[in-house]
Amino acid sequence: MKNKKKLILIFFLYCHISFSQIKISGIIIDSLTKMPIPDLSVLHENSGTISNENGEFEITVKGLPVKLIFSHVSYKKKSLTITDENYLEINLLASVTQLPEIRTGNPAIALLNSAIAKSLKDSANEHLCKAYYQKISQEGRSYTTIHEILFEGTWKQLGFTRWLPYNARFAKKNDIMFNFQNTTTAVFGHSGAIINSLVMPNSPKNDKSIFDAKIVRYIDFGTDEEIAEVRCLPKDKEKDYFEGTIFIKTKTDNIMKIVGEIHFPDPLQKKLKNSYRTFNITFKENADGFVVLDNFLYTNNITVAGVIDKKVSEKVKILVYEYLQNTSNKPKMSSVFIRNDLELIKNTTYNPSFWESNVKIKYTPLEKTIITSFEKEKAFDSNFIIKK
Repeated sequence: MKNKKKLILIFFLYCHISFSQIKISGIIIDSLTKMPIPDLSVLHENSGTISNENGEFEITVKGLPVKLIFSHVSYKKKSLTITDENYLEINLLASVTQLPEIRTGNPAIALLNSAIAKSLKDSANEHLCKAYYQKISQEGRSYTTIHEILFEGTWKQLGFTRWLPYNARFAKKNDIMFNFQNTTTAVFGHSGAIINSLVMPNSPKNDKSIFDAKIVRYIDFGTDEEIAEVRCLPKDKEKDYFEGTIFIKTKTDNIMKIVGEIHFPDPLQKKLKNSYRTFNITFKENADGFVVLDNFLYTNNITVAGVIDKKVSEKVKILVYEYLQNTSNKPKMSSVFIRNDLELIKNTTYNPSFWESNVKIKYTPLEKTIITSFEKEKAFDSNFIIKK
């Protein structure tokens, strides 16, 4: 009898050790400036997270020791084996850069065209993934809306095509002056390494002559990791235009990052002015030699004209934290291009306890404050049809 009890005890201890979740957290700092590094990928096997705007990260693993990889297009990649749960301070060195004058000519347009052609070769393939979406809206100094969604989706070189939210929470104030429509559609449509928009320089459809494109510098010059920073400046600012930088890995012709803004000088509604969107999209290379989406930071900004002009903005984060290898049992998904994606989210189950341990990007203190204020008002409960 005693032996049986011992076996039962050992079994439960084994289960606890095998299935317990360990959280590893820390901050990532530039070795030279001692400033935190935001938007840096922290990878473990097939999953990962990114550092928030304060350089902080948190990732859940099944056990220790564990190997983590810290990766950013402008910093030396670092691999560490973590053996305990102590708070980490990770220092990274900036990648060595060279001026473009080292090379003759200006291959910016050729690089862009080669990168677009490379992505088009993979454009028919779907990449099934799990992702985290967060949107926080603001009017003036007041925070008006928060959405958080965990979903499965299919991502292609032209962006997300289908998705299935399986856990979500959202809340909004009643006295909103301006409500952005279907933000997920706009974000998912811009999440590709290439895009059909005539405004973007990574479009296979537009005429590259609308940009003054030039290489402003090389990162890790002369190595297999060499990246060219291609700066794209619009020639015409009277119409909608993009201004920013595309980072291209020269050895593989892969677009690794897109950073910039799209401006809308002549908004459709006269009471809206200074309308623009910011992009910070990071990709990573897969085993097939192409890129897939890693993370996407997006901001939509307008100014609503009135007696007193009010700035309205929404900030969106998308993190693809896992790519699924077995795609034989794909769930039935809805198109991302639907009239009201809020209706789809409303029909998911709201589970308050779920969000205590399943956030994929570490909250900043400000984000915690916003969420706490909505929780006190029970705003998440009131916005959901189904609660668990």
